[in-house]
Amino acid sequence: MPQFPFLHAPRLSFRSGVVAGPGWALLPSAAGCFDPLLSTGFPLTLLGVSRLAEALEGDWNAR
Repeated sequence: MPQFPFLHAPRLSFRSGVVAGPGWALLPSAAGCFDPLLSTGFPLTLLGVSRLAEALEGDWNAR
C-alpha cells in the first residue's frame, strides 16, 4: 500500500555552466545532477575530490 501519492517533478536535473575558475572548483555534486534517484553521487564526488587533489598537487609542485 503506497504511503504517499505519486509526485511528478519534471525539472530536478541541473548543470552549472562554469565548474572551475582561478582559486575555486565545484565538486561533481554541485556542478550538476541528472538523476537523483539512480545517481552515483557518492562515487562521483569522491572521484571529483581525487581529481581535484591531483590537480592541486600538480600545481603545487610546479611552483
